[in-house]
Amino acid sequence: MPLAKYPALRLPPEPSLRGMADVFSFGVVLYELFTRTLLIASHVGTKRQELPYVLNTVEDFATVVSRGYRPSRMTVIPFPIWATITDCWQQDPLRRPSMSVVAQRLLRIAAEDSLSAEELSSGANGSGRQPGCAGCVIS
Repeated sequence: MPLAKYPALRLPPEPSLRGMADVFSFGVVLYELFTRTLLIASHVGTKRQELPYVLNTVEDFATVVSRGYRPSRMTVIPFPIWATITDCWQQDPLRRPSMSVVAQRLLRIAAEDSLSAEELSSGANGSGRQPGCAGCVIS
């Protein structure tokens, strides 16, 4: 099973909602960048405490996500970034921010220095400690 492949998203028929799938996907990319894991690799074929059964296929993962499952926050994800990720992952596409809003939010986070460059590169979570790698699959 190729781990880098994600199931194709079913795009909403309304053109005004099509960008919301991209926003959701961007939330996935943010999660993967900060945790240094691929969601598919960390969920398919493994028993996750928060899931009632082992996901055997990429399609199983897509099914639980479409039913509302979202991975929990890992400590390497700073809170302002986590808020952005969870907004991107809203179940209702109309409640997701647009990509321009997400971009503005990320620029504001950087400008407010709520995350220093060191925190962004190390994944520090404001606890005063530098967490280690969260099961890296990307090096």
